[in-house]
Amino acid sequence: MVRIPRCIALAFLLGAAACSPRGPVAPFPDPSPQPQPEPQPSGAALVRIGVVQAADSVAIGGSGSFVVSECATGRILGPGSNGAAVVTSAGSGSSAGYRVRIGGSSIESVGPVCVASTTSPAVTINGQPYMGTAEVRRNSAGSLAGINAVLIEQYLYGVVPRELGPNVFPEVEAQKVQAIAARTYTVAYLGRRAADGYDLRATVDDQVYGGVAAHHPVSTAAVDATRGLVARRDGKLILARYSSTSGGHTGDNEESFAENPVAYMRGVPDMPPTAGPTFVASLEAFKTAPYITDFRKPPTPFDPDRPRYHRWVVEWTPQELSSMISTFAKRNVGLVRELKVLQRGPSGRIISLEFVTDSGSFPASMGVIRQALKYVNPAGAFVNLPSTLFFVEPVIQGGAPVPGSFRVYGGGFGHGTGMAQVGAVLMARAGKEFPEILAHYYTGVELIRAY
Repeated sequence: MVRIPRCIALAFLLGAAACSPRGPVAPFPDPSPQPQPEPQPSGAALVRIGVVQAADSVAIGGSGSFVVSECATGRILGPGSNGAAVVTSAGSGSSAGYRVRIGGSSIESVGPVCVASTTSPAVTINGQPYMGTAEVRRNSAGSLAGINAVLIEQYLYGVVPRELGPNVFPEVEAQKVQAIAARTYTVAYLGRRAADGYDLRATVDDQVYGGVAAHHPVSTAAVDATRGLVARRDGKLILARYSSTSGGHTGDNEESFAENPVAYMRGVPDMPPTAGPTFVASLEAFKTAPYITDFRKPPTPFDPDRPRYHRWVVEWTPQELSSMISTFAKRNVGLVRELKVLQRGPSGRIISLEFVTDSGSFPASMGVIRQALKYVNPAGAFVNLPSTLFFVEPVIQGGAPVPGSFRVYGGGFGHGTGMAQVGAVLMARAGKEFPEILAHYYTGVELIRAY
């Protein structure tokens, strides 16, 4: 058993869930609140991923020779080569089977359909390559799901580079931390979506999974170097949350999720007192920061040690804010008179806020605040506010406030709980190794091998 040492706080919850080969790390969207995982590490090394969650047809095959079979019985439905078998429903209702078209032939299967390659380690689902095998079965709603059954370690080869882009952030210790966090999440939630025929989705609902196309030697090496390692506390696997930029300080879990406090998810500063300025959450501190990104303007080059999400500003016209809050309230609210903060957490994140309008007051809390307070990006699209760590001021023109127009100065991107990905990168750059980085974000955890 590897014991993670308790460690000092260091700079980093500036993290980002990125997979882009260039530019800043993209934000890792907030997972919905979930109960704490109960499963213990086991010898299970296979995970089933819902690559296609719901469709009328799914194509499964391979770049070489492959065999299509009935999953439950092993009955061979036909061979294929350099292509795909297209699976659709045969009939309707709970007794519906599956129709498989291979080349010019069509055959029916009573149960779910599987594909295994005979010449390659990968199969394809809707044209995209994945290690392991592929299958098509019905989800809980009766639609077809395209599923990749793959060894957990091979699954992580396609997850880690999608969550922390190695072309931008090649720091191996940070990549190792990402691998352990992703593995812990995977093992803890095996069977989470069993009703749909698989364990996890290949999207931000669980973890972004890109299959073979996402593989990168840096991330693969990090996965291999930490093979089987997961984090737990008090005998239970942790819920290894991670998000993009913290804005200077991570938050306690109950600041961003409607749940009880979790001992290993306490907020920590990005910078310890000896390594940088003390974190101060205030309007004055945020608006006088040396680097502030205006999300309404086209992106500009940024200091990689201060991602564009670290400090940001967004401003709304009266019409924009009225439109957004009317959509949120599902009624015409008129002018928004005040963005009234009712409660902040220790990190400065807003826990509850009230939109005071001509038509009354409308409360919002935690992640809902970000969904309600969108901004218009340079492309003209409405985008969720980056985080709940922000401060409000009225827009002043001619020495007087403009009714219904507000500006917010904020920090961070994402829910800000648990590990910060770019923050982990900054710690790695400072010479910290993965056990110390993990211990900074997840208090009092230990590492064990799940298999």
